[in-house]
Amino acid sequence: MKFCLHQVVLRKIAAVTLFVVSPQSALAVSAVTLSFDDLPGLVRERNLIVSAAGLFKGAADAQTGYLVRSFLPTLKAEVGGESFQTGLYNRMQQPFGSLEAKANLFRGGRDDLEEAGRANDVSATQSQQTKIYRSELAEARNTYWGMAFTRELIGIVIEAVRRNEESL
Repeated sequence: MKFCLHQVVLRKIAAVTLFVVSPQSALAVSAVTLSFDDLPGLVRERNLIVSAAGLFKGAADAQTGYLVRSFLPTLKAEVGGESFQTGLYNRMQQPFGSLEAKANLFRGGRDDLEEAGRANDVSATQSQQTKIYRSELAEARNTYWGMAFTRELIGIVIEAVRRNEESL
């Protein structure tokens, strides 16, 4: 059976129309009014990839402040005890404990280098987050215009079919 190109295209559009318009379709689709201006907010709020990039940025931000924290003293205390018995001898208990304090006086500038590295990480994750957001927004915009085109095309095809039936 031979088909003209426009017949094949019309059949594909009709199949898409039936899928989109049919209430008995397997997928439950709810109508949502969406404008082009809503896309940036929706991408920022609901896109999981953009949200994940924000979490990476937050993690990098949380690691800054190393230089200040490196000069804070650290305290370590251990307390415990042991109980033992050997053969016929009486049970013995022995407590133990230790206390340790450390302070960072000078580490040859390594703390400053570490802080600079972490600040660079924050800058890099901020750039990555912006790149991901823009990429996802561009994809959302392309999808929006593709849907608008398809909707307009379906309207044109329905009108063409209506006119064709009137002419017969």
